[in-house]
Amino acid sequence: MARNINLLPLEFVPNKKLVRMGAALKKLAIISYIFFFLAAGSIAYALYRYDKHIKELRNNRNTLEAELDNLKKTETKIVYLKDRADKAQKVIDANTTRSSIVTFSEFDNHIPPGILISDMAFRGSRATFKVAAENSGSLSQMVQYVIGTTVFKAIILGDIKLGENGKYTTTITVEI
Repeated sequence: MARNINLLPLEFVPNKKLVRMGAALKKLAIISYIFFFLAAGSIAYALYRYDKHIKELRNNRNTLEAELDNLKKTETKIVYLKDRADKAQKVIDANTTRSSIVTFSEFDNHIPPGILISDMAFRGSRATFKVAAENSGSLSQMVQYVIGTTVFKAIILGDIKLGENGKYTTTITVEI
């Protein structure tokens, strides 16, 4: 059996408490190094994931900004087209009103004697006017002409009333 021979004088022999404390400090240092490397690795991994997440967010932001720019351009085009459509509708309405006036100029030439037309109003392709007739014969001729003409798409004849002055009155609405 091998014996442990120590040739150092006893005064240089370390105290057993100090030896145990040194061993404990050595174990503590090893555990601290392990913890430090684990913490440093975790922080490095977290920074890597954070950087990757930031890059994804920047890419998403750039994509959304590009989409927003495209939507702004589309919105501008839509507003422009709507404005053009509104102006075109005004022109069409003006042309309808002009053609209505031409049609009613012809209509005016065929009004039987004894008929008075008043309060003529145009709304889009509809025209409304009040008719006063001296007798039922001239009112009948007027209604027959309006019904017989092919100029009007629809005709609405209002109530026929006999006034105190002996004149017949009605309202006629036509669609051109």
